[in-house]
Amino acid sequence: MRMLTRGMHKATTSRSNFGTFNVESTEVVVARMVASASSLGIDVVDIWGMLDSLATKLEEQAKYFQEMGGVARDVVSSNEKVAQLAQSTQVVAQDVDSLLESSRGTVGSSLSEIRTLASWVSSTSDELVELGVELQSVAGVASQIDKIAQQTHILALNARIEAVRSGKHGTSFAVIANSIRDLADQTISMAASIGDKLAGLTDRVGSLEASAQKARQGASATEAGTNQIAEVISGVSVAVAKVDGDVSEMANAAQESSGQMTSFNNSLAMLIEGVDSSSKELGLAKTKSSDLLDSVEVLLQTANTSDVETIDTSFINLAINTAAEFSRLLENALSSGKISESELFDSDYVPVSGSNPIQHLTKFVRLSDELFVSAQEKALEMDERVVFCVAVDRNGYLPTHNLKFSKPQGPDPIWNAANCRNRRIFADRTGLAAGRNQEHVLLQTYRRDMGGGKYALMKDVSSPIWVNGAHWGGVRVAYLA
Repeated sequence: MRMLTRGMHKATTSRSNFGTFNVESTEVVVARMVASASSLGIDVVDIWGMLDSLATKLEEQAKYFQEMGGVARDVVSSNEKVAQLAQSTQVVAQDVDSLLESSRGTVGSSLSEIRTLASWVSSTSDELVELGVELQSVAGVASQIDKIAQQTHILALNARIEAVRSGKHGTSFAVIANSIRDLADQTISMAASIGDKLAGLTDRVGSLEASAQKARQGASATEAGTNQIAEVISGVSVAVAKVDGDVSEMANAAQESSGQMTSFNNSLAMLIEGVDSSSKELGLAKTKSSDLLDSVEVLLQTANTSDVETIDTSFINLAINTAAEFSRLLENALSSGKISESELFDSDYVPVSGSNPIQHLTKFVRLSDELFVSAQEKALEMDERVVFCVAVDRNGYLPTHNLKFSKPQGPDPIWNAANCRNRRIFADRTGLAAGRNQEHVLLQTYRRDMGGGKYALMKDVSSPIWVNGAHWGGVRVAYLA
């Protein structure tokens, strides 16, 4: 096993050849360089994290602005439709007004005719009443004629009787009496016929009078209804005129609103273009800061793999030793039959139902809980700056965390994110690099997401875990930068 603690021996050897002052100065310079590079790496990762957060916010803003633009375009389209509908409604209102004007003239003409008809019906009714009165008078005269004819008949009958009593001398008188009686009988018959006809005519005149009375009432009702129709048409005409005015104002307002929304859309488009441009510039800044961070980490990697003691050496040794211990434990479990190779390298991550953030289970979780806890907890005692010491597989899956980060999940996902970090996949830049690294040591600087928008600036040193020559994953030792 390679231990990075041989600086003192080389320093002693070099003193004899070059002088104490020059060698110590070199060691001091390297140490200072590592400290400066470490500080630079922390600053760079902090800047990178800020840029990443800002880029995320800009992406969210750009999406929000795009949605706003879509809404604004919909509003413009809706306003245009409203304006078109308003114009169509205005045309219809004008057509209705024209029809109402025509109807108003027709109703006025009809009202005049109805009034004339009502007057004629009323006059006819009066005339029928007078005719009825006259018919009754004629009937009275006919009755008097009948009475006179009856009396004449009786008188002629008496005259004939007297003529018969007179014998020969009354023969001529009898003839006259018979003629008078015949004339009286004819008069009675004609008077009866006239009375019958007058009765029938009187009944018909009475019926006509009743009908005329009803017609008068109907004409009056029709006149009143026509007056109401005229009033309604007048009221509707006023309402249509108001609708026409309101629709005109609505169309103007819709057109004005469309103009304003179009102007707003143009401004929003410029804003979106600015946000997109800023997002691209931020992306370039992120890339450059990421490249700079890579360069700093390469510098730190190179310095920390030398024989010079640095501020990271003790953490590097902790990662190397712990990885070697985990390799030994897993190889023993495999050789003893405690677990099969396929189970140990299982990558079928089964989600834990209801977990938030999502947790997963694999076929080697029980074994990792059994083998890793002791060494991981002991690593926390090495230095108070150590935040965690864990093993992750090749995909950043962390089966067994330190106990303080392995609490049962509760209802608050923010609390869970900070306190329930076991059984989770950390596929971020740092997590994946640590799990897939096959170099002896990998030193990284990153911002640890603690949930709720909180981050901690960390250093992460990792060393690979090998099981019978196969790469299983790596040990991560994270400590405060």
